[in-house]
Amino acid sequence: MAVLTATALTGITTRMADASMAAGSIIQVESYTKTDSFTTTSSSWTDTGLTDNITTTGSNKVLVLCQMSLSSNDQRFVYVNLLRGSTEIYKGDSAGSYRVSSSSMIFTNHYSNRLSGVQEQIPLMFVDSPGAGTHTYKVQMKTQGSTDGLACMGQSSRDTDNSGGYDSRHPSTITLMEVAA
Repeated sequence: MAVLTATALTGITTRMADASMAAGSIIQVESYTKTDSFTTTSSSWTDTGLTDNITTTGSNKVLVLCQMSLSSNDQRFVYVNLLRGSTEIYKGDSAGSYRVSSSSMIFTNHYSNRLSGVQEQIPLMFVDSPGAGTHTYKVQMKTQGSTDGLACMGQSSRDTDNSGGYDSRHPSTITLMEVAA
């Protein structure tokens, strides 16, 4: 009777991971779900806490998927940036005085306070070619350049905690998939 030890099992899984996989195959998946909320009044890029790491080999790619619950106040824009380490990896081209980011959204609160409890689900998808190594991917956020702007992740800009239960808290997720080259 054969006995399978932890050392033997580790060796088997290592050899399986090293085996040649067809291009486009998903090798591994890392995911982080942020369940707390984040707010900023800054018009400078600020880390949101939505971050995860993945270790890749060779020339494999990383498929980055983000689903974020965002809100803002008083018709202010929320700008979002996707980074690998400190490098912005997914953004529009610079042109004139346009703002450059991965995504942006705005709430039009022209009905007074009625929409301040709304959150929008904003997706980001990007295929990165980071090279071999351990890579940290993160989302940064900022608000429109104003002293009274508020950008929120996971909560509404109104964020009223009352028994009426109008406002809610939502999760945001970042998922990293290593894809065989």
